[in-house]
Amino acid sequence: MGEDAKLISDNWRWVEYPEELKPEQISGLPRYQFYCRTFVDNEPKVFRVKSYPDIGRRGDEANPTKLIKASLQRFGTRRKDVEAKILKFLTT
Repeated sequence: MGEDAKLISDNWRWVEYPEELKPEQISGLPRYQFYCRTFVDNEPKVFRVKSYPDIGRRGDEANPTKLIKASLQRFGTRRKDVEAKILKFLTT
């Protein structure tokens, strides 16, 4: 049993929850299944979710290195410019 499963189990335990979520239930899940905690009508609820397996590569995916470079060129700001703006803000 993983230590993280125990931590999640302990963290998600509350008085109103009728069934205790055991660490074995979390770590023993089949592939592509997980537990999700959310709120319904302002009450915490735990659901077991079945997801889809990885669809695999098709061959036309973007190159991650090129994508990061293009994103930095388009949206990035040089560090010295950001630091100058912060310094100006803090000194005025």
